[in-house]
Amino acid sequence: MTNLPFDYEPLTPEDMEEIDEALQSLEELVLDKRQQIMEDKINFMAAGGGMTPEYEAAYRQQQAAEIQMLDKMESQISNLTQKIEDTILVLNARLFERAKVIHQAFREASKTNPDPALKQIVEELDALYEDAKREQGEDDAAA
Repeated sequence: MTNLPFDYEPLTPEDMEEIDEALQSLEELVLDKRQQIMEDKINFMAAGGGMTPEYEAAYRQQQAAEIQMLDKMESQISNLTQKIEDTILVLNARLFERAKVIHQAFREASKTNPDPALKQIVEELDALYEDAKREQGEDDAAA
């Protein structure tokens, strides 16, 4: 295990759910703000007559600043989401590799040990491994 430069507490499924909800909430906030900007723009255009050029320029500058801020937020949310997805993929791959090692160890042990429980473990791991290979094949075919 790599030594991290900070105290690390493993994330629980509840932590991951909370992070996912927070990201979804941020995405909804960005979408709501974009909708509000569009509505403001429509209202601004509808009110068109009687506005001073200075007010119109200030309004357009404010809109541009808000859109730029939203673009930055969306980019950061997207980057964070991608990093989380990449991390999950790496962790799942590592777990799968370790499971294969354990599977092979049980398989080898079952050759010299006639214990029926050991045989059942190997059969269950065989079935899980076959399911994983089948799912991988389905994912490859869908892509």
